[in-house]
This record gives sequence, structure tokens and C-alpha cells, in this order.
Amino acid sequence: MSKLYVGCKRHYMALLVVIGLIMSSVALASEESPVTFTFQGRLMMGGLPIPDTAATFKFQILDNAANCIIYSEQQAVDSSVINSGIFSTQIGSVMGDPKRVVGEDPNLSMAEVFANDGVAYA
Repeated sequence: MSKLYVGCKRHYMALLVVIGLIMSSVALASEESPVTFTFQGRLMMGGLPIPDTAATFKFQILDNAANCIIYSEQQAVDSSVINSGIFSTQIGSVMGDPKRVVGEDPNLSMAEVFANDGVAYA
């Protein structure tokens, strides 16, 4: 009987450790951290890929009604990143980063941008 009790106690302790790890990872995830995603595209003109060249891209995320900018970022991409018109770049920067477009960007964190909480931003 005591062996069964010790075995159950071990399982209980293991369960508590797992729950503790989950709770700590949730707490860390809720802190402000840059949330990014990769954007890939192909630049075409007249049905042909644009030659490898440097370019400046402006990325904007709009609200559901598409009438309010909730995120705006501008990036210079050098010619080494663009290959036969195909490019890939990371979108997402912390508040105050020079990539954020002043005057257009309401300075929301990426977590707030993607919260999908129905809050209207002006």
C-alpha cells in the first residue's frame, strides 16, 4: 500500500512541475516582446520579375474596416535580399524603433495589433 502511495505522490509532484512550467511560460509570453512574422513576395512589372535591386517597402496593417492604420513600418531592403524579384523580410519591430512610421503608426505593440479584441484605434 505504501508503494502505491509513493507512486501517486511522484505523479502528483510531476504534475505540479508541469503546471508550474506552463504557468511560467504563459507569464513570459504575456510580457512585451517583439512579435514578428516573415513576409515574402515577388516584385513584377509587365509580367516580368523586377531585376535585383535595392528597394524601400512600406508595410501597413489596417483595422477590420480597413480605414485605420494600426501598424506602419518602412524598411530598406538591399539588392542581396531581392533575387529575380523574390524577396523575404521580417515584419515587426518594438515601439519606438526607427522603422516605425511616425505620424501614421499609433505606436501599438505587435501583441496589441494582433489581439483582435475589437478595440477601435484612432
